[in-house]
Amino acid sequence: MLKRSLITTQMFALLISFPWGVSSAADAKAGEERATQVCAACHGPDGNSMAPNFPHLAGQAAGYIADQLAMMKSGERMVPEMVAFVADLSPEDMANLGAYYAAQSPKPTAIPERDIEAAKRGERLYRGGERTMGIAACTSCHLPDGKGIPEAYPRVANQHLDYLKKQLLAYKSGERQSRGGIMNNIAFMLSHVSRSMTFQPICTPSNKRPAGCARGVRAPSVPIGGVMRAFATGRVVESLHPDYVQNMGKRLIKIDSHY
Repeated sequence: MLKRSLITTQMFALLISFPWGVSSAADAKAGEERATQVCAACHGPDGNSMAPNFPHLAGQAAGYIADQLAMMKSGERMVPEMVAFVADLSPEDMANLGAYYAAQSPKPTAIPERDIEAAKRGERLYRGGERTMGIAACTSCHLPDGKGIPEAYPRVANQHLDYLKKQLLAYKSGERQSRGGIMNNIAFMLSHVSRSMTFQPICTPSNKRPAGCARGVRAPSVPIGGVMRAFATGRVVESLHPDYVQNMGKRLIKIDSHY
């Protein structure tokens, strides 16, 4: 309970200290020109990436995009694929790109039928957290619909499963650092998930251990895979009704939620 309260306090402290918003002078048209000429190869002309290892940017908070680009340029966030692209970006360019992508519409996604149960498990963690591990609900920062709190907490809805999983694993390993360590603390408590959905223990002698995690203890673990499948729907699974099950030729399940 103490750990959960600490993480919640960290979230609030980061939220009130974040440099909100981007300049009102940001030029989305100028951002579009650069985005379509330079960024489109990886992120798509409208910010809807076709490659699962490159994130969707459509609908993402403008300030969050600008902030991440600044972190990549300064070296605070290391993304080798982006080094050459951010080298000549000015703060104005970053704001313009953010304004353009924020104005684009993310395309809806669907969950393969085989992943429905994993998505529902992920939903429970997303909405309720995990009390025994001191993990706060993801909705605290990313909201029930996954759209986040601009500009501090990013949109995670409609994101590629592979990209989301990669980022959580990077937070878990420490390869990527979040401000205040919030995501590092949360992701550390998530387990790796194999194809068979077998959950691995997270507290082992070889791992760094959060407070309260004794050496060698086989602590309860929470599946990353399920959370990612819930995020990737665009609308986190709330309930599954027969009316939403359609044969779409590829045995995909359409998930909707009631807001």
